[in-house]
Amino acid sequence: DALPIYGQTIMARVYVPSRNEGDPSSPNFLQLFVKDNSSEAIGLYGATVNIPNSGGWIKLMLTVGTSGGNFNPTAIRHIGVKVGIGDQSTTTLTEPIYVDQIEFTEDYLIQFGFEQPSLASIDAEQLVNAGVKALRVFIFCDGRASPKFDDQNFVIGLDENDEKFFEDFDKLIFLAQEYNFQIIPVLFDYLLCADKEVSNGVQMFCRRELVQDQKRTHSFLTKALGPLLDKYGSAPEILYWDVINEPEWAISQTELPRAVAKEAAAKAVAAKVTFSDKVTLAEMQKFISSITAFIHDHPNSDTTKITVGSASSHWVDLWQDTGVDVCQFHFYDSTENIEFNFPSNCLLGEFAALPSMAMLSVREYLERAFENGYIGALPWSWRARDQYSPIFKSDRLELLSAISEFQIFHGVYNPNTNTDDLIR
Repeated sequence: DALPIYGQTIMARVYVPSRNEGDPSSPNFLQLFVKDNSSEAIGLYGATVNIPNSGGWIKLMLTVGTSGGNFNPTAIRHIGVKVGIGDQSTTTLTEPIYVDQIEFTEDYLIQFGFEQPSLASIDAEQLVNAGVKALRVFIFCDGRASPKFDDQNFVIGLDENDEKFFEDFDKLIFLAQEYNFQIIPVLFDYLLCADKEVSNGVQMFCRRELVQDQKRTHSFLTKALGPLLDKYGSAPEILYWDVINEPEWAISQTELPRAVAKEAAAKAVAAKVTFSDKVTLAEMQKFISSITAFIHDHPNSDTTKITVGSASSHWVDLWQDTGVDVCQFHFYDSTENIEFNFPSNCLLGEFAALPSMAMLSVREYLERAFENGYIGALPWSWRARDQYSPIFKSDRLELLSAISEFQIFHGVYNPNTNTDDLIR
């Protein structure tokens, strides 16, 4: 489909190996371009950027406007990078060139549908080859795509007819089977309770009534979670069910022990959301308890373990009486948590995978978690595009290398022996 991106600025980063600069009198260069959906595919090109001798990551930009001809900036079909070779160049490109982090002024979603293999398959193979045993995957998040709500915020299904949702989840299970890893599905994110926003006719956030009202919670249990458990509740590929990610950020800070107002505000700013009304601690505890009880009572998942992704080790006790089986907390080197002195036998569900944003390297985090007797440690994140995640290929390769080195040093665990060892 064509994208209406008139006035948008596109940015991409391209990695070029060293010694590919060409002749100084006629240098090699890179150029970002777009083409419209006309039969002639008329294009618009950004500024040329000469390739330096050192190579590395090069930033390209293009603001989509009119070109004075028949070019249509409201119907873009192709986005690409031109590699220009100078007339006098003797360069022979024998190493890969990587294109990464294509972004817009506004948050357009660009998907590249490579079928053989898919991007998800490539990711899975890379991660498993490095020694990853489990992936924490977000499912409903803030409710914008699924489950389906009526105009009173009651859940009436997974989607229009549930088929698309099950098709996507089937693919996730298939990947886990094919590449031999397990999944920790995260049902919701704290952004479920943020203030309402609408993008392209789709409501984002503002489903806090699902947490606050037992009737609406019940509608989710029977219309969405029930069908999900009917089909996947006993799937061996699912390690734990994670009820909600960092629920503390949706709760009034005055109700939290050792509450950190600055961290809560920073979290909201980073997510570009506001919270004009937060849920109470009792409401969130009741919401989580309802979900854990439903999962434990379901005949297809009565032995399944459940966790909650607490935002801090200081708050894990808030959820101990809600029916969760596995203690989990997240750690991002705040001044409150600088000591890294946490209870053992917990899952370190998130820590910064980008060394520039962390107190320790990925390898050091994994070593500390192992030494402290944690169930496992999960770097954040392979696909998130935030300041804590390895967005560029070089950072991702560094992350894979750290995981691989840790596994080689300690030995790869046998997934058929002990579930608790599975994701160490």
